[in-house]
Amino acid sequence: KYSLDWTNSPDSGNSNNVFLVGPDAYLHNYNAILGLGVRPVLYLKSNVYVTGGDGSINNPYQLSLS
Repeated sequence: KYSLDWTNSPDSGNSNNVFLVGPDAYLHNYNAILGLGVRPVLYLKSNVYVTGGDGSINNPYQLSLS
């Protein structure tokens, strides 16, 4: 089994399509309605750092401010 890593970038030619990185490491675009899977994403400001954890349920990321 492999995972598809979706981007948050829509296809400028078809706003229903979004880009993803496939198991072949190439960029593809698919219709978002397919619901192949999503992962939560957050963007950190430049003064926020990951200081620990591995992102798992038992060892979540720890964040710190500089």
